[in-house]
Amino acid sequence: MNNLTPCLLALLLAVSAGAAKADDAAEPRNSWAARLEPQQPRQSQQHQQQQQQQQQQKQQQRESTEQAAPKHVPPRRAVPATIARMPAPPAPAANPPAPAIPAPTPVGPPAPAPVTGCDAGGCWSGGVRYQGSGGIYTDRGGKVCQNNGGFMQCF
Repeated sequence: MNNLTPCLLALLLAVSAGAAKADDAAEPRNSWAARLEPQQPRQSQQHQQQQQQQQQQKQQQRESTEQAAPKHVPPRRAVPATIARMPAPPAPAANPPAPAIPAPTPVGPPAPAPVTGCDAGGCWSGGVRYQGSGGIYTDRGGKVCQNNGGFMQCF
């Protein structure tokens, strides 16, 4: 046993050192990056399985509700596209001819008319009565007229 004891001890130490290295690799908590992050407790396999089952159940419920309420979309059918042209606009109405406009009368005093007779209330000239006296008269339109030597001139 004298020769075997140091060999067995060395073998046990090597195996335990290898197991420690394997544990360090399996647990990231022993690395420097894992030490900086907050440690979270590991979830058990049962808990993980329960979560997966719950997710599967939710997915099945979604699928069943989609199948239970089908969308009522009628099938499409081919229809020829007929596009009618717009009707032609109606012909414009013929404009009536413009009414004839008489030529304007010249602006200014009319030619003097000869006075045919006078009395106390006015004078007559060319069948028109001029009201007034003393050489100043007014015609039917209210214009001022003057008797100049036998002629009536209105302004």
